[in-house]
Amino acid sequence: MKFSLIPREFVLSNGKFDLSNALKQGGYFAGECYDQEGYDHIIQEPEEKTTKRVMLTLDNGHHSVYDHIFVTLNFESIPKIWAMVLNNEKAYVTSEKSSRYTPITPESGVSEREMILYEKWRDIFIFLIQKRYKNIFDSKKIKKLAQENARYMVSVFVNTKMIYTVSLRQINILYSMIYDFLQKSPNIDQVFYEKMLPDALYFLKRCKELNLIDNNLAQNTKQRQLSLFIRGEMSGADYIGGSVYSIKYWGSIAQLAQAHRHRTINYSAWFKFNTGLFYCPPIIAEVGDCSLVSEWTGDLKSVENYFPQGQNIGIVEEGTIDNFLLKCKERLCFNAQLEIMQRTKNSLLLLYQQCPSVLKKQELQIYLIGARCTFGYKCSNNCGYPEEGVALSRII
Repeated sequence: MKFSLIPREFVLSNGKFDLSNALKQGGYFAGECYDQEGYDHIIQEPEEKTTKRVMLTLDNGHHSVYDHIFVTLNFESIPKIWAMVLNNEKAYVTSEKSSRYTPITPESGVSEREMILYEKWRDIFIFLIQKRYKNIFDSKKIKKLAQENARYMVSVFVNTKMIYTVSLRQINILYSMIYDFLQKSPNIDQVFYEKMLPDALYFLKRCKELNLIDNNLAQNTKQRQLSLFIRGEMSGADYIGGSVYSIKYWGSIAQLAQAHRHRTINYSAWFKFNTGLFYCPPIIAEVGDCSLVSEWTGDLKSVENYFPQGQNIGIVEEGTIDNFLLKCKERLCFNAQLEIMQRTKNSLLLLYQQCPSVLKKQELQIYLIGARCTFGYKCSNNCGYPEEGVALSRII
């Protein structure tokens, strides 16, 4: 893992964060709650008054004023799993390198075996997609889809790049949670956990070097834990109420990473791996044959110790039905990543079948017709393939 600060208002010429002035700014914001004349008057006050207010807010836990201060980190390299950990914490803006639009390279930190399998299956996918969709997709689209699906062979510890923006308060909360992650081994695969530790240590060290951490902001008095990891067991029945739901299913690590984009929905995962459970894109069976499916599974099994992104894990999804419908407007689409499109479609049917609210059931029913263009969404990127596009029946 390697990252630096992108220059912003509180970044010094040496690349470090100007923590003292950022806290002072937070002190100004805190004064807004009490000053009758407002912000323009507050910034004219004596410095000792601002300093006293800063110390007061830091000591009494009134830390929300420091959410006004944002920092942007440039992750020149970050393991995909750590990008997922950070992205699961909601309060962020992220721009991450796409595995659809950019290829995996040896410089990404993958093994020779992974690179061989990635390139092998990229070429196989190009052949299969051309065979089935050559009249629909141009060569650029085919290449993107091939890359997107070949990355199932690659470890979730592959290095990616990411621009990541959070508040000063949130970076301190992240620091405290990752510190606790090091102290208390969560209920995940031990080898997987140990593989995560070096980058956790680097994150803490680098945040300190960049002067991002205030001891009061990083106290973690509420004892928050990294939300990606399920606390207990992957057990219990689904719950679907009139307006909220909690469902469990198996999906690939790559699919979970896609789901993080829907920040109004909560996700957690069971990182205790069941040997031999992998996602298989349907085009392999439908255009290829059974032997090709076996080859896919065998190749994934051969890199199982690297924790490939095609490995299935237990996922818990929780949220409101209203926010799930927003997810449908993104994922029920011919252009969406296939696995999450299929998962959203299956979850929609499950919610519709079991929702006890007549009104919510009527809302859900509208979305059962087909792709998002069938329930009023104005699409700016027409798929050009009305049959499989509308029916959501594509196989890649």
